[in-house]
Amino acid sequence: MQALHHIAMLMLAFGMRVAGALGHSKARRGVRGRRGLLKRLQAAAEQKPGPWIHVHCASLGEYEQAAPVIEELRKTRPASSILLTFFSPSGHESCPEDAADHIDYLPIDTRGSAIEFAATMPFESSYWVKYEIWPAHLFALQKAGVPTHLFAAHFVAGRHPLSSWSGYYRRALATFCTLQVQDHLSVSKLANFGLHATATGDPRYDRVKRPAPELPPALDADITRWAGGRSILIAGSSWAPEEEALAALVSANDWPKNWGLLVVPHEVSPEKISSTNKRLRAALSAECCYVIDRVGVLRALYSRASLAVVGGGWGAGIHNILEPASAGLPVAFGPKHGRFREAQQLIDEGGAREATTSADLQAILRGWIGDPNALSQAGAAAAAHVASASGAAERIVKTAHSAMATRS
Repeated sequence: MQALHHIAMLMLAFGMRVAGALGHSKARRGVRGRRGLLKRLQAAAEQKPGPWIHVHCASLGEYEQAAPVIEELRKTRPASSILLTFFSPSGHESCPEDAADHIDYLPIDTRGSAIEFAATMPFESSYWVKYEIWPAHLFALQKAGVPTHLFAAHFVAGRHPLSSWSGYYRRALATFCTLQVQDHLSVSKLANFGLHATATGDPRYDRVKRPAPELPPALDADITRWAGGRSILIAGSSWAPEEEALAALVSANDWPKNWGLLVVPHEVSPEKISSTNKRLRAALSAECCYVIDRVGVLRALYSRASLAVVGGGWGAGIHNILEPASAGLPVAFGPKHGRFREAQQLIDEGGAREATTSADLQAILRGWIGDPNALSQAGAAAAAHVASASGAAERIVKTAHSAMATRS
């Protein structure tokens, strides 16, 4: 399996170069971004002498889990610098510039590249988020004496790396100084393979508990004028299925006049906004609907709403439901949420509902809108769930430091 993995990585690197040459933007950016990588890392180490802590994320979604841990590391290890690496250009390019002391790419997972990477900086420790298990890098860091930690992981029996053919990757898992997972079920799954893990939770809960950014003043004033004191149903990261269901809901004769619909599409290109506006034409004409055509304001808008629909549940999977839940909003979403354990937890605790069809979504929303007590109770349950699951970042860093102190 080790040889097959090495061949696969060589093919990946070759495929990225070919795809980039043929015009694939993301592949081209990934290839170009890795050019001169080792020299940049060496220069960063020279500019900031002393120990470095490495944190690796696949992309921007994983960074949302890493950010609270990085903040905790800065508090507990102020003398150490932070290297943040990404596999994907979308993460590297979208990450805030001040997220770490140096932000760059992770080399492709070949043995030679991994050994070079492990030797570029005086690494004190290395943290890997969720599903990032790159064996060559982990073995190289182990050989270099660098303690590694996996956090916010979630494992399912029979799936990689717990499948019957994943022995090589489980050997890589065994190199981690600490295996930190989201729940006790993952602990038991790993124990079946002789791997010890600790349930420290999901740091995304810490991330969403931070104060929401303020809305731009002009947008804030415009929404305030439009709302006019009405309660707001917000559709966050909406796609066509949610928008079509909501268009039917607000066009019905029973739509209450004291409610407005605020729609924040997943994509805000002119073409996508035009399509959204066409679906919601009747609601827009009646001035009971407002469509947001900019990015970066969704989290701030949740604090203005009373009820949320989160998109993606009839597509590849739901978007972030913890943000509206942390704002105390009941949340409704489509059926594709199996990869997101917080979705089922919110459902079980009464803070969220799953809609299997468009008609089902409309019925759920009508039920909450028509029953203020039920709406209030569901919102309180959502907020309580987020509050009870917070504190993972502190637990993750404490667990890592304790394990390293025991080893030394």
